[in-house]
Amino acid sequence: MACQNVADIELDDSYFERFSDTRPVTLRPYDPAVEGLVRRYVRGLRDLVGPEPEIEHRGATALHMLGKGEIDLYVRVDRAGFQAAYRRLQAALGEPGSLEPHRARFNDEIDGVEVEVQLVDREHPEERAGRACFHYLQAHPGAVEAYAAVKREYAPVSRRAYYRAKYHFMRAILVRAEQADEG
Repeated sequence: MACQNVADIELDDSYFERFSDTRPVTLRPYDPAVEGLVRRYVRGLRDLVGPEPEIEHRGATALHMLGKGEIDLYVRVDRAGFQAAYRRLQAALGEPGSLEPHRARFNDEIDGVEVEVQLVDREHPEERAGRACFHYLQAHPGAVEAYAAVKREYAPVSRRAYYRAKYHFMRAILVRAEQADEG
């Protein structure tokens, strides 16, 4: 399935103004112990959302690479199931850290490790693109190494520089993922 509507997810520079231009990002090496935490957290999350939604572990910990150390879990629902899943997650995790019509991000922790639970409309172009990028990285270890190099270069500069560089890197990965899908 090709990534669609790349232009729809383009961010202008004003988006990055929300991040500090002086505070660096602290990176940690991958810790294999996170896998046990993911399994435990997913079991509890499954109890909350039921058997239907797909729960996918993504991000640096899923790619076994350096990162901020948090666990990124995506609860993928169809548009019709979004509100019901949202209410269940909100009741258990509190108000979301961010909310859009197609996505809600809840913040939690397990044994001192930050967990971001992203409830997403699985058919939204932004979700489809993000998933395609993640799967491309899973299949291309060289791309993961290049991603780690971007993180190492920009983390000490500032949060703004870090997130801007990650964004531009992922846009390039999205183009590669689309080309691989078409080929």
